[in-house]
Amino acid sequence: MDRKLEEDAIARLYQINEYRQFILEYKKQRSFIRKLSFANIARNAGFKSASFPRDVATEKKKVSLSSLYPMIQGLGLTGALKDYFICLVYLEHPELTVPPAPSLEVRDRIRNIRSRALKKKNIDVKFDPYQSHFFPYVYSALGPLDLGASIEEIHHRTQIPMLELERVISQLCEIGIIYKKRDRFFSKENHLVLSGLEESQAFQKHFNFLLGQASKKSQKQFKCDDALFFSSCFSVDRKKMPELKAELRDVLLRFVDRSENPSGNYVGSIVCSLF
Repeated sequence: MDRKLEEDAIARLYQINEYRQFILEYKKQRSFIRKLSFANIARNAGFKSASFPRDVATEKKKVSLSSLYPMIQGLGLTGALKDYFICLVYLEHPELTVPPAPSLEVRDRIRNIRSRALKKKNIDVKFDPYQSHFFPYVYSALGPLDLGASIEEIHHRTQIPMLELERVISQLCEIGIIYKKRDRFFSKENHLVLSGLEESQAFQKHFNFLLGQASKKSQKQFKCDDALFFSSCFSVDRKKMPELKAELRDVLLRFVDRSENPSGNYVGSIVCSLF
């Protein structure tokens, strides 16, 4: 069934990181071809309650182990979209797998499915977008995929000087990371995946730049409502440090996914180190 969707619709589905949002977007895209109601989904799935799919999509109920595959059948998902949806469910409900799947592992599977399905490769770090410290700020300020942002809106969200902002936007368009349509700029993906960052000197310099920015902010106003400066020391088994690194990374990724608002009016920063 998913083969009948337009390429743009399929690409949009692969940018979704939450299974309830996926249900709503898939229902919307399918309805452009043929009306797909929640009642249709319930009937196709064999659910006794016609309202169950709607309740799941609106967070009144959640997908369980017994309802997962009927839900897939009700939606009509097959192939990679089916696998992608399952991973989104596992990401929010790891208890549905035995043993519970680590969310970092699930995220890797999601990234791999997305990459294979869209036949895209990760942007090679040789482009070094991090040569400009403002790159992640600009990318984060581009707004929703379907709306994009004007240069004035990006400037308002980032407060980057206009001349520097124009230079960064021009570079990102030239590389192909973002594109311009009329007077607005758009990202191609919600979350850009770059490979080889640990070997990138540009990214290392950017990390140290952010540390410097955090230091300046703390010196100016250490105690404030809109910023956090935190440190802690604790005793651990040194052999477990790689495991703790992966766990902390996963916690931060989930925090960003949960907190991100593409239509927001401010770009926040997190810089973290565990050693």
